[in-house]
Amino acid sequence: MQKRLAAAMAGAIAVACVVGGTVGLRGQVQGPDAQLINRAAEALGGRSRILAVKTIQVIGYGQQAAQNGGGNITGSPDAPQKWQNVLDYHRTIDLERGRMRTQQRVKSNFVFAVAGQQLGLNRADAVVDLETGARQGRLDALTNPVAVVRAALDPATKLSNVRRSGSLQLVDVTVKQGDTLTLGIDATSNLPASVTYVVANGNLGDLTLTTRYSGWVPVNGVQLPLGYATTSDWRNIVQNTLFVDRNIVDAPIEEIVPPVPGAGRGAGGGRGGAGGGQAAPIQATKVADHVWYSGGATIFEFDDHMTMFEAYGGDARVQALVTLANRLVPGKRLTQLIVSHHHFDHSAGVRAAVAAGLTLISRRGNEGIFREMTSRPATQFPDALGRNPQPLKFIPVDDRLKLKDGTNEVDIYHVIGNNHMADAVLAHVPASSLLVEADLTTQNWDYQWWGGSYMDNIEHRKIKVVTNLAVHAQQPVPIAEIVSAIEKQVVGAQEMCARAAAAQFFQPGCPVQYTRALPGTN
Repeated sequence: MQKRLAAAMAGAIAVACVVGGTVGLRGQVQGPDAQLINRAAEALGGRSRILAVKTIQVIGYGQQAAQNGGGNITGSPDAPQKWQNVLDYHRTIDLERGRMRTQQRVKSNFVFAVAGQQLGLNRADAVVDLETGARQGRLDALTNPVAVVRAALDPATKLSNVRRSGSLQLVDVTVKQGDTLTLGIDATSNLPASVTYVVANGNLGDLTLTTRYSGWVPVNGVQLPLGYATTSDWRNIVQNTLFVDRNIVDAPIEEIVPPVPGAGRGAGGGRGGAGGGQAAPIQATKVADHVWYSGGATIFEFDDHMTMFEAYGGDARVQALVTLANRLVPGKRLTQLIVSHHHFDHSAGVRAAVAAGLTLISRRGNEGIFREMTSRPATQFPDALGRNPQPLKFIPVDDRLKLKDGTNEVDIYHVIGNNHMADAVLAHVPASSLLVEADLTTQNWDYQWWGGSYMDNIEHRKIKVVTNLAVHAQQPVPIAEIVSAIEKQVVGAQEMCARAAAAQFFQPGCPVQYTRALPGTN
């Protein structure tokens, strides 16, 4: 009788193992996905220890790719990457209360026009509610290996699709808010190796980010990494790195006050640069015959269509600008968009413009990156182009392109002598002496590192300019005011360089390369 009972028990256990895995400590049936998570928890310090962790602090420094890799001199994949140094980094994750605070200083490791980023003067302080906060912040918190394994242990989390990829075992983790990440676990050590997730990006559609870990050390009964590196699936760009000086587990922390719901949110809705939601009403001011200006965008009328210079912003703003342009002259619709250069702040409207059927006009060197941007899918987080896929229509500019008919004449020129953007264009309207440009000038900059470029281009093209229409402006500005502002900004950069050199704290861009005469100099 005892032998038959033992045999029956063994058979029952065998069936349980084959059908559903092993029986867990709490009596639940555990499949291979839960077993994998449990092994990772044990490798990190034990399931009970991971579940008992209250707070984690990560202190260090690192780097991040400027504009997600879209801020380089040109849009070529071979262009050197511009980096921003992340200094004074301190992330606090309060797992007990479900909050995270990230403090850091960002210092551009290249010339920048604003003192805060040129010198790292401003310390950002961002707080996220891990239960109800913005999706990007919640997912960012889960790039911490203890946080993601702890989330995977939550009974409300769904685990699925266990698979092998090289030396990693992968499992999809869908947290209770509905977000899905893929956790990679080293098959030998059972330590977490990576976390992969998808975010919405205004320039690139669905963007896949993968954070990888290295350099594990024990801290108060928990294993934590000393190195983080996050790459994207666009050009395999390293988005950011983090070098950890110190991990702190379960030490006293300052209370993290959660943000007020809705406070600080723009019209976006989570898509970086893409906009979404309702844009504020916009209007156009007529600045010359057949030319209108609307908060950084310039609209030209031609015989049978309208052309716009720069649709700065995301989906909602681009749609608002298209609607505005289509209403300016009865019977004439917007068909063309001139894009000044590829930088992601200026090309954030490219996908929406293509979805609207507009033909892009830009420097020939930008065609490749624009085709990359507009060929990427946006299925998980549909944007205008994801909802209405359209092919890119592109007219290249080499040195000069003239747009002329019986109504208007506009010359589009390649911008020369500018170390900020090698493949940029500007527009000139001879009849009204208007210059339309992006990033050559801005009235509220602290410094100018390419200050000579503005007048150098005017003199090189032998064009007359009375009024400047800047993308980074809200109204037309007379050329005399533009030149005066540039000269003050150049002097500001020179003085900053002198102070830095005196302190033996050398800065990118110093000494300032400006060859034109300044007021009060010979």
